Amino acid sequence: MTRVSLLTVFAVGLVAQFVKPVGDALEGKAYIGGALLSLVGYALYSEVQRLNSAHELQRQATERMAAAVDSLQRQNPAADLRFDPDGIAAELRDVLWSGDRVELATMAFTAENFVHPLKRMLGGLPVDSRREVNVRVLVPDFTQPVSVPGRVRADGTLEDSPGFRARLLAKVSEYAGDLGEMRSRMRSNHQGTLTVEFRVLHHTPEAKLYLLNDEQAIHGTYDKFELRPNEYDEGEGRLFDLIGNRMPMIRWHRDAGTLAREMVIGYRTMFDTYWELARPLTVEPPSSNGRVPATRRQEG
Repeated sequence: MTRVSLLTVFAVGLVAQFVKPVGDALEGKAYIGGALLSLVGYALYSEVQRLNSAHELQRQATERMAAAVDSLQRQNPAADLRFDPDGIAAELRDVLWSGDRVELATMAFTAENFVHPLKRMLGGLPVDSRREVNVRVLVPDFTQPVSVPGRVRADGTLEDSPGFRARLLAKVSEYAGDLGEMRSRMRSNHQGTLTVEFRVLHHTPEAKLYLLNDEQAIHGTYDKFELRPNEYDEGEGRLFDLIGNRMPMIRWHRDAGTLAREMVIGYRTMFDTYWELARPLTVEPPSSNGRVPATRRQEG
């Protein structure tokens, strides 16, 4: 409406300048144009005020969030709000060396950032035939169409990317095979018994979760994405992908108090519920008409 008003005033004034009858008709009626311009100015002023108010509300919300985070940090020292992959790897190492029975579970995008360090650590364990390590991995079901991650339509909405989805499924299958190879290796090296199970659940990947025995829960939400050329499907377009290899995560330890203990129990209950709804991983990736280049990245 503001743009239309401005264009109308401009057009009428321009015509009046060069067309005498129009100029004569508007003579003495300049107050109309002034009134219109005043109206436009008021509308613009209101819009600026609205934007300023929105920025102020956002700033206040950010400050409140920072205060809440600081309060949570002081009350729960075990809730590390800046927990990164290096810290997770250290916790995995400590848990693997802590006892004869270890229970590990993760819910992730492809589980790359879980499998790679875990495989190295399993290979370096000392001899102990009594050791039992049980691993459960839950990932999205890339045998079914998903829109996130996906390709961007011309109108900006998202749709399934069969080529990229096939690539993700191939990577998940690769990681499952990597951990599967460790079972016979640990057995032959007398390092203990390893059980590994991958399951898939048709859902949009929004969070990453690690469960270390019944003691710790490490949780984070995917907060970054990437738009890049789509090399996986025929035709032009962009690909919308989630980035989670350096995502901030919160760690809860059940010995840190009542709240921390309830959080660990809650996350384990959530994972177990999803696990029951999931189905075993289909190792062979589905056929796809898209091209699947052999590029590597950190999905997490």
